Amino acid sequence: MKSLSSLVLFLLTALSSLADPVKLKILALIAEREYETQTTLPAFFENELKKDYDIAIIRLDDGKHDFAGLEEKLKEADLLFVSVRRRTPTESQLTALRKFMASGRPVLGIRTASHAFAKNKNQTIPAGHDSWQSWDADVFGGSYSGHLGSKQATSAKVATDHPITKGITKESFATGGSLYTVKPLAAGSKVHLTGNAVGGKEDQPVAWSFRRKDGGLSFYTSLGHIKDFQALPLPLLLKQATHWLLTNSENTKK
Repeated sequence: MKSLSSLVLFLLTALSSLADPVKLKILALIAEREYETQTTLPAFFENELKKDYDIAIIRLDDGKHDFAGLEEKLKEADLLFVSVRRRTPTESQLTALRKFMASGRPVLGIRTASHAFAKNKNQTIPAGHDSWQSWDADVFGGSYSGHLGSKQATSAKVATDHPITKGITKESFATGGSLYTVKPLAAGSKVHLTGNAVGGKEDQPVAWSFRRKDGGLSFYTSLGHIKDFQALPLPLLLKQATHWLLTNSENTKK
């Protein structure tokens, strides 16, 4: 009788495990003020990703550079989601970020993530902290050099048929923020959206995926203005990019 009870308990435990599989873990870093992603991203995670993924968020206030808990949370993360602008983490945190990249795990960045950990010429780095000046090139294959005027109306358009852009209108759509100048992209980049601005000299990539030198996959979009989250294309783009990165990365739990 005891052995039968043990068998029943084992089967119930196994069935429970099958019914509630372990979720992949996303670590989000939010440390920028201008585009209000401290509000838009948690709402996006709640509405679009929470059902399928386990999400942890580290937020920093203005002027803060210490991502407390980053080293430990990166060890467990399957994907790193970045919305950060010009922060200089501690040296040990930068080491952990480099180790995460070297492991081949995926990274997703929006808007200011292109210059997440690169200081500008006027910044002073706190003692014990450092910058990652080549972050954009190393992680996203980009060459961020600034942006056009905020009063120049911008728009974007799907550039390729891909799982990341499935269901997004093929027509040009208005975007909320100024157009980032990001050319040239590195070899290994695949452009998914292009954009232009009134009075701009040329189109710019607005969203692309990138195969890093370490073999890992990254996705970046310069969309991320608060108005972009109020329309369909960006939430759908980010949801599908998240799924694509985690599905096609070799170093995540399937």
